[in-house]
Amino acid sequence: MERVLAEYETAHEARDLTRLAAVWNMSGALLEETRQIFESSSRLMMWLEIVATDKTGDAIRVDFDQIVDADRALGRRQALSFGHL
Repeated sequence: MERVLAEYETAHEARDLTRLAAVWNMSGALLEETRQIFESSSRLMMWLEIVATDKTGDAIRVDFDQIVDADRALGRRQALSFGHL
């Protein structure tokens, strides 16, 4: 679980949509929104808080709350909250 969350965080910090999508099953709309944030932001900060975990066989589900603070190139700040993984 820690490895997957670390990969998610690393992919996000690197603004690597391919790696991010490999870890998180993102809808097309969310992928496009994330791409736009990555391209238009000069600074990104992300916070994750694990809400729950569930292990079934070899699979682990991690529910977390995420806040992304994007300092846009135009000088605006925007906080985006995404649901659970």
